[in-house]
Amino acid sequence: MGLRLYGDRPDPFPRSDRFELVAHSRGGWEVATVTVGERSGYFVVSLPSVGVAAQMVNVDQPYAVVGLILAALVAQAGQGQGMTGAALTPTPLRVPYVIAHAGEAVPQRLRFARRPLGRLRLVYDDPRRGDMACGVLRARVLNNRQGAPQWRKLNTLRQWRCMLKNLCQVCGQDARDPATGRVPWITTATAFRVIPDVPNSGYTSAPATCRACIPESLGTCPRLHMSSAVYTVARSEPAAVLADMFSPGPGGLAVHTGEHNVLVGLNEPHLLRSALATQLLVRIDDMRPLKVA
Repeated sequence: MGLRLYGDRPDPFPRSDRFELVAHSRGGWEVATVTVGERSGYFVVSLPSVGVAAQMVNVDQPYAVVGLILAALVAQAGQGQGMTGAALTPTPLRVPYVIAHAGEAVPQRLRFARRPLGRLRLVYDDPRRGDMACGVLRARVLNNRQGAPQWRKLNTLRQWRCMLKNLCQVCGQDARDPATGRVPWITTATAFRVIPDVPNSGYTSAPATCRACIPESLGTCPRLHMSSAVYTVARSEPAAVLADMFSPGPGGLAVHTGEHNVLVGLNEPHLLRSALATQLLVRIDDMRPLKVA
C-alpha cells in the first residue's frame, strides 16, 4: 500500500485548510481518500474501490481510519473472487476501560495548606474524602465514560483501580489467570522501567491486560506495534506516581511549575507534598515471558 498527501489538490471550491491523503494499492489503484480540515473534528474516509459510502471518523480515532483502509484493501482483493463492496463491514474499535473521555475532565482548584507539623501540602480548595491516595493528592476526574475518547489520556480513577486490583485495562475485569494466579502484562518502552540489579522486575504505569484481550490489544494499538513484550507476573505493588508538580505562591496559591508526568516515588514525602498525581505506577515481580499465538 502507498500513500500520497495533497495540500493543494484541485478543488472546485478551494480551501487552504483542507488536506487530503490518498491510499493506493501496489497496483496503483486508489483504495481510499482521507480528507480532514483543520477545524472539522472529523476524518472523511471515502472508499471508491469497494463502493462504500463515505465514513465519518472522529479525529481522536486515527486507528479507525487505518482499519477502514486495511478492510478496503482486503475487500478489493476479494472482489476478484466474487466479493462485493457490501462485504466491507468496518469494525469499530473498542474503547479500552482505562481510556479517559472528554466529559470526565473537571477543574483542579488547588492551594497549599499548612499541616499540624508545620509543613505545607498541596490540597483542594474544597477537600473531600478520597482526595488522598497512597499518601499523595490524586487528580480529580469523573467516572462516567461520557464524551469523545481521549486516546492519549488515561482516566486517573480507572487507571488507579486497575493497578490496585489487577484489572484488565481493556475490559475492566479481573486480569488474573484463575488457573495459575499469575497476571498477564504487556510492557512497552515508554511505560516500563527496569529496576537495576533486580532481574525479572520493573516499574510500569500501564495496567495489566487479561489473556482474552491481549490479541485485540496487540492487533489494534499502534504503540504496541512499535515496542511491546508480553509477560505474566506473580505480584505487583504500588511504588510511585506520575504527577504534575506545584509550588506555593502568595497566600498559599498553588503555582504549577511547568513539570508534567514527573516520576515521584511513594517513599519521597518531600516531593509528594507538592505533587498532583495523575497515574499510579506499580512494581511487578517474577516476570516470565508469555508466548502469544
